[in-house]
Amino acid sequence: MKIRISYDLICILLVIIMLLSGEMINPSVSFSVCVVLMILLILKYRFINRKEISLITPLLLILLIGIIGTLLHNRINTVDNIYLVGKDIWYYIKPIIYITTGFYLFRMKIKQELFFRIFINLSLLIALVHIFRVGIFVFSADPESLILDTIRSKTGPGNILVAFSLAYLLSSIRSPRVRDLVVMRLWLAILILSASLILSFSRTLLIGLIISFLAFKDLFSFRLNIFLKSVFAACLIFVIGVLGLQLIKKVSDKDSVIYSLSVKYLNSLNEVTYQDSYETFEKINSNWRGLETHITQNEIRKGNLLERIFGFGFGKTVFIGYNGILGKENIFIPKFHNGFIEIILKTGYTGLIFYLVFFFFAFRTADRRMPGTDADRFLKALLITALVSTFFITGLYNKSVFDPVCLSIGYLLGVSLFGKDLFISDS
Repeated sequence: MKIRISYDLICILLVIIMLLSGEMINPSVSFSVCVVLMILLILKYRFINRKEISLITPLLLILLIGIIGTLLHNRINTVDNIYLVGKDIWYYIKPIIYITTGFYLFRMKIKQELFFRIFINLSLLIALVHIFRVGIFVFSADPESLILDTIRSKTGPGNILVAFSLAYLLSSIRSPRVRDLVVMRLWLAILILSASLILSFSRTLLIGLIISFLAFKDLFSFRLNIFLKSVFAACLIFVIGVLGLQLIKKVSDKDSVIYSLSVKYLNSLNEVTYQDSYETFEKINSNWRGLETHITQNEIRKGNLLERIFGFGFGKTVFIGYNGILGKENIFIPKFHNGFIEIILKTGYTGLIFYLVFFFFAFRTADRRMPGTDADRFLKALLITALVSTFFITGLYNKSVFDPVCLSIGYLLGVSLFGKDLFISDS
């Protein structure tokens, strides 16, 4: 008995180290810890269930298509190409590793109450560190450097766990059980998480907060009445948000961070679209994501039928078409902001279909198995945010943002498939 407890304790400590190291040290360290943790759990629990394997099969097929495309296009003939291919494989295998490790965490029989406690309190610690970084930078930096991009580059863009935790606490604020999860007063925890989210100046975190809050209010489901409510709520929030940002932009000083932030948010819709012409560097800089999308779509159209269906393989880059941007020449983009475009480029429309299939079946698993429970709401919040963010930061295939999200998705999918939710909020 003692050996089993010690083993599980080591695994829980590794989970904490993994979640913290991705934010405070390096994403590669977090991934290395995750691999070690998964190996330890495999040694104890052997293989995962076939239902769990079936859920990650679409992601495995995307990985396989990308590797086959690389070999067919002979893209490992130079050291530079091998590096690009290896980097892409790393990006595409990471979510599989994290989700699989999450499956094994469920096998450890970690209670959901403990899961939520670890998730929220680690988010609080990450938020406090982020606020401290911003405070140190603001008080020590030259006033001329206090611009939006500089603040974010020096202090970090925030952490997606903060958005999920804040949404969860706000949606369950009247639940005494939720209050017991936090190591401090609930109002103080909400204040800290809110401050970190605001100081991140991140659209992704704001989107995560809104979507998660709607999910925790049980507004996402395949049931028609709930679906219509969620559409109405999303449209209402969108209209209010746009009007509010327009007002802020109008009354703010053009040299202020607030003005820059409002412009950045209002430009979000342009960044998931593309234009046919970019005559000036000013237009390019105002819609860099749109330019990426435009040029990459043109590259996809140049491909033959098989390349459109199955992609160009890992290691594929796209020439940006403009010399001198960012002080460089002959820029070839290896990775893109719009994840849907990247998936199509490297694994074709087949890869895109598999990507959507993964989200569909994962969402359906939560919606059918345990509707209305904390596990259902939390899992839906993670899934929908990851899917929507694919327009902006490549979703599951981001450098590090969604690593802890993938781990949590794996754990909660295990709960939805095989567990019983013993921790249902009172709200």
